[in-house]
Amino acid sequence: MKLFIWDVPILVIAGFLCALVQKRIADKHPDFSFHVGTVITLLMWLSALFSAFGVDPWFGIIKSGVAKDVNGWLAFFLVMSYPLWFIWGARRAFATFGRSPRQGGFIWVFTIEDKTKPFEPAWKVDSDQPHE
Repeated sequence: MKLFIWDVPILVIAGFLCALVQKRIADKHPDFSFHVGTVITLLMWLSALFSAFGVDPWFGIIKSGVAKDVNGWLAFFLVMSYPLWFIWGARRAFATFGRSPRQGGFIWVFTIEDKTKPFEPAWKVDSDQPHE
C-alpha cells in the first residue's frame, strides 16, 4: 500500500488552525471543530481507501512524499489514528490560546494586556437576600 507521508503533519496543523478558528466563533458555533475535523478526516480516509485499492495517494496529484510498500497492518493503524492526530493538534492550540473567548490559555500568563472577554457567571446573585 502507498501512503502520503505528510498526512499526519497536515492533520496536526489542520487541527491546530481549526482550534484557533473555534476559539473565535465558540459562542455561535460550539461544534465547529468537531464538524470540520470529521470532514477533514473523511477526506484523508477516502484518499487512503483509494490508495489501498491501487490508486496513488491523493489521486496522483502529489507525486513526491509517497511511501511505497507500506505494511498493511501498519498502514491500517496509521490511517485509523488520523482523528487522534487532528485532536492532538487542536488540543495544543486550546492549551496555548484557550478554548473560548473567555479563556486565555497558557499564553495568557505572558501577556501584558488582558484580551479575553469578561466572564459571565451562570448563576444570579440576589443582593436582597442575606448570605449564610
